[in-house]
Amino acid sequence: MMNAMKATYAKYEKEMEGNDLGIYAAFSAYQDEDVLSVMIETSDLWEQGPAHYTVFNFSLLDGKFIDDDALMKHFGVAKGELLGLIENSLVEAQAKETSIYYRDSTDSSYFYNPNHYTGLVLNNLWDKGEAPDQRIYIDEVGAPMFVCAQSIDPDAGLCPPLLKLRADKFDADPISDVYVRMARKLGVDPADENHKAFIIHLGAAFDEGSLKETLAKLHAWTGVFTNWEDPNMLLSVKESEGGDRPYLNGEECYLVIPKYKNASVCLKELAISEGGKLKEEDNPSFDTLGTTGITFICQNISDIAPNGKITIRYRDDITAFSPSISLKDGSMMLPDKVTDAEAILHWKDLVEKDGYSNMMFERFMSVMGKG
Repeated sequence: MMNAMKATYAKYEKEMEGNDLGIYAAFSAYQDEDVLSVMIETSDLWEQGPAHYTVFNFSLLDGKFIDDDALMKHFGVAKGELLGLIENSLVEAQAKETSIYYRDSTDSSYFYNPNHYTGLVLNNLWDKGEAPDQRIYIDEVGAPMFVCAQSIDPDAGLCPPLLKLRADKFDADPISDVYVRMARKLGVDPADENHKAFIIHLGAAFDEGSLKETLAKLHAWTGVFTNWEDPNMLLSVKESEGGDRPYLNGEECYLVIPKYKNASVCLKELAISEGGKLKEEDNPSFDTLGTTGITFICQNISDIAPNGKITIRYRDDITAFSPSISLKDGSMMLPDKVTDAEAILHWKDLVEKDGYSNMMFERFMSVMGKG
């Protein structure tokens, strides 16, 4: 760090005369009877790079470095619990950021909030595998902090550079509470490894009237299972010719309920190749997005093949599929581990004609080009 600062100073010394040096360093430190934790933050305006965080954790009993697991064990977190703690804290932080800054957003900007990047951030975290130690430090007030900036590829999506880790012993189970309640209603063992997700076909959304009907069905479900809390959304869209505003490229709507609450959910566009097989297509409008948990998805179903592939991932457990409707009996065709949950409610008794989330309606309409 010192050598880097000196090199920057030597390179830009003349430009610095009479101006701000543009080189900064700060630190935080925590110490108790057993451990010393130090984090040093450095930034360099001349090279225009992001702030860099370097962590040093020591055992005061022998003066040696300790790794993240040993540091967190000192605070009562077992080795097998650490990744879940990071996942929960990240999802919570992203959701909080979205609720503060995007709560009242009704235009297409909503689809690029932190919640719609969390899935890709988690994928990147899991892809790192056994990352180097010294990613966690204890700040000056005794709070454990995870250095996302040095742990997650910045191109993976929006996330905080420093993440405060929060432990909740009553929320340690990785399986979603909503999934558990639905599984019990459907007579499915929540722990059964042959079940990875539930899915409900909500209907089509090709105009204002059909959208309201689709969202009314969703509203009936949220009233029973999430206290009317809206899910995240992934919509199949395409870039317009001018490139200034994406337009909706799908009609069929689904609600996906992954088994694991911190599972990532991503959507990929499919197209038919010259050989007649489905292949993935690049789509910048949603290739850079990925949600987590319960997700509302809109994609196309043609008579030949669907245009979207849904991927649900929890750590190394990956389920990818393209829901489609059988031309024989109208049922959904799904892989073995994804269960059609249409029978979860008596829809005719619960769906109200004008009962739907106005916020979701306005956001969806903005992508349809009518908001």
